[in-house]
Amino acid sequence: MDRSYEKYEEFVVELKNSYTEEDIIEVITKIVKRFSTELWREMIFSNPYFKSLFEDIQSTILDDLDGIRNSILKEIDSIDKEIRSGNVDVHKFIQLKVECQLLLMEVDFKIEELKSI
Repeated sequence: MDRSYEKYEEFVVELKNSYTEEDIIEVITKIVKRFSTELWREMIFSNPYFKSLFEDIQSTILDDLDGIRNSILKEIDSIDKEIRSGNVDVHKFIQLKVECQLLLMEVDFKIEELKSI
């Protein structure tokens, strides 16, 4: 997830400059996936049109995040296999596994955050 408020503001400007429903859905999807609900919740839910679009795309976003989650889990399994093989620099692979686990925690948090809305 992107945590830069400036980047969030850039997406808000892009959303305001969007004219087609397709463009609006694309920008809302980016905002929802990349930023904490604390940043976008009021903006999305205070606008009935944005709120209805969010409700339409929420399950798609959750499916996308679940796919990312599954990819990370597969990568962690692959890393574990490499570590067990003993043919690699174990320290680098352990570090990579830790990074994947942190990313997995972030994705899991985002999934739970979106499910709670």
